[in-house]
Amino acid sequence: MKIKNYLPYLITAAALIFLILLLEMLSRAISPSCKASFYNTNSPNLYTSNPIVGILTKPNLTGYANSYLESNFFVKTNSLGFRDEEIEPIKTKKRIVVLGDSMLWGWAVDQPDLLTEVLEHRLMNNTEVINLGGIGTGTTQQLMYFKEFAQKHEFDTVIVAFFVGNDFEDNIRVPRYMPNYVLDDSGDLELAPATLIFSESKNFSNNNPFYISLHMFLFDNSCFYQSIYPSLSALLVSKKMISFLPVWRNGSLCFQAGIYSTGSDLYEKSIPITKKALEEFKKLSSFRDKNFYVLLLPTREQVQDTDWKNIIKICDLRESQIDRDYPVKNVLKICEELNLTCLDLLPAFREKYAQGKIIYSNLDIHLNKEGHALIAEQIANLILNSTEK
Repeated sequence: MKIKNYLPYLITAAALIFLILLLEMLSRAISPSCKASFYNTNSPNLYTSNPIVGILTKPNLTGYANSYLESNFFVKTNSLGFRDEEIEPIKTKKRIVVLGDSMLWGWAVDQPDLLTEVLEHRLMNNTEVINLGGIGTGTTQQLMYFKEFAQKHEFDTVIVAFFVGNDFEDNIRVPRYMPNYVLDDSGDLELAPATLIFSESKNFSNNNPFYISLHMFLFDNSCFYQSIYPSLSALLVSKKMISFLPVWRNGSLCFQAGIYSTGSDLYEKSIPITKKALEEFKKLSSFRDKNFYVLLLPTREQVQDTDWKNIIKICDLRESQIDRDYPVKNVLKICEELNLTCLDLLPAFREKYAQGKIIYSNLDIHLNKEGHALIAEQIANLILNSTEK
């Protein structure tokens, strides 16, 4: 009797499973290479181990990537694993090397819209701009990138994109899958090896909520899910059906809220090694008589008033103990002490915001293509003005 009661539900479940399997088979038949051309930025299938720097984006990729609820975006990497063309051994034009984290790498931004691509276009045909952006890196690890991938080549200008949202913290992070510089007893830089070896078979984002882990699993393994995902996510966002997103994002916001605290010990810990890393960049550039610039990338909370009000409310911050511009002030102080040319983008970003322009992603901390275009414009003006002088 009990079996008969559940029989309709069992038949429905079996039919649903059969339909899903059928759709998956059809998707694979129509596009048998779909799994090979899609990459999830939050799972290991986009990355590979590297004996020197620990982890890099896989080399020679051509396809589309996806992150959480963002739209698919086009990714192409060279033989080193960077989102750029091959670095020619012989320099035939002016060459600019740009280093940074996922903001420079271009999270959720199509390849042609990357700031390095736009900058190269703005500087016309006499300049080559090389993107050495690495997801999850700080200034100290970018110094390692520079020594390994750029120093062996000829270049004219070095630019380090410093994201004030997490680079101070990244610079004192305990090495896991990537080595990192630390200060030795004498205050000099010493490379600390990675404590874990990256494996593509093991997800290194084990703390994700279930729904994010499920999304990543489906995106990595289902051609059908890959094909319907852009339309599905757009529908859910437009209908405001994704109730978990604010909770997930707010947790990320409050985790980073300490950068605005004037009483935080973050800067006391991080400023010495950050300063030493930038000093080393300057030394290596000056040794070859090349230009060196630091690019200051602000957070969306520093730029967008609504986000600033939200972070105060959600994270229960006391306005008397925080300073919205505090992270930028700390970098500018380092630049002044080291006599570095620093391009502070905060005024330009706020001006765009006042004009009603959106330059950040709708869903996370990263810049959209308009943000990349604005940075390219600011860098081009800096370089062109320096050339005229």
